[in-house]
Amino acid sequence: MHSRQNILFLTHRVPFPSNKGDKIRTFHQMEYLAARHNVYCACFVDRPADRVHAIALRQWCKGVIAIPWDRRTAIRRAVKGFWKGRSLTCAAYDDPTMWHHLREWARAIQFDAVTAFSGCMAPYAWAFPAGRRILDLCDIDSRKWHDYAGDSLFPLSTAYRAEGRRLAAFERRCADHFDSTIVATPRERELIDPEQRQRTLYIVPNGVDLPALPPEPPSANPPIVTFVGAMNYRPNVDGVLWFVRRVWPRIVQATPDARFVMVGADPALLVRRLSRFKNIVVTGEVPGVQPYLRASRVVIAPMPIVRGIPNKVLEAMAMARPVVGTPGVAAALGAQSGRHLMTGESPEAFADHVIALLTDSKQCDRIAAAGYRFVDIHYCWKDALTDYERAVAGPAISAARPSVLLQRASNSARSAVGVR
Repeated sequence: MHSRQNILFLTHRVPFPSNKGDKIRTFHQMEYLAARHNVYCACFVDRPADRVHAIALRQWCKGVIAIPWDRRTAIRRAVKGFWKGRSLTCAAYDDPTMWHHLREWARAIQFDAVTAFSGCMAPYAWAFPAGRRILDLCDIDSRKWHDYAGDSLFPLSTAYRAEGRRLAAFERRCADHFDSTIVATPRERELIDPEQRQRTLYIVPNGVDLPALPPEPPSANPPIVTFVGAMNYRPNVDGVLWFVRRVWPRIVQATPDARFVMVGADPALLVRRLSRFKNIVVTGEVPGVQPYLRASRVVIAPMPIVRGIPNKVLEAMAMARPVVGTPGVAAALGAQSGRHLMTGESPEAFADHVIALLTDSKQCDRIAAAGYRFVDIHYCWKDALTDYERAVAGPAISAARPSVLLQRASNSARSAVGVR
């Protein structure tokens, strides 16, 4: 048990509602801390709809700073910073209004700890006067940029590769200087600390909420294949396009009455165009994904790049729906292919697994039940959040680090981490 502390919670998006990957993680973290500590949340509002959600944060938090984040302004900052040798990611979120409001909080409140979600918020935490500084890197953004570089043409490949190098160097410096650094999976820990030398680097996975009542067996559903995820996120877009072009025709040939439903906000233009096919549905943003998962026979996860924990796959397994994914999905979850879910790398193998689950009721229900048991055992929010609080609150905390005003700290930290 920890005494009640003042904790600054920094995140690059409004952590409510918990309807997408990063917000699922940050909402549960914020909610858990707020039940035990005095949480002050500072975040950016990157969608107009989230303005009202930022106001709703006050039911959990003692104070809220919610700064509008304009994509065009962020791009200008990122490009300007990149030419000066800074990270695109950090420069895009280097906002003078956020610095101003954080300085005001630092003058008025003595904080025991500051915890930042993702590398783009780390400079604020680095500069902030608090007893402890914690960074949740979650899924190592630098690796995403390296992956993009390998899958892009010049000159983007060169820019992406440079961003990957700069961000990786920054992440390593954070691991050296923050009191605790958190990642979501053992694979991410290996990426940032291959020599296992860090003593303050922790693995805190995500969890999943099981439904109050066990779902009906998936074999009772019609042949509906579902994908759930943000439809403007590049790995998701690449994955569903690959599936529709290379895999789906094989499935329809074997099961002509099959339907493919894509559920997720902000579908990219190429995704929206897929809805012109009669057996494909693109929903756009929906109030909740559970009804779509419940109506599914099979859920797919064809992402070519998998970083961190694919939350929507956990949700599908928690709804007792069999999943067919790429090998990276199984590796990210620590799940066993052929037991907890099915995996296929080639179009032929992926299609064969989906067809089998659509046509073989016994196998369909067996994989679904095994996946359900797997997440029930290994992805419990209570266990994950208990570990998270230990990393944030730590042992008994002395008074917040004195003597350095936030203005001075912010200047030196920005210089150290390449933010300004």
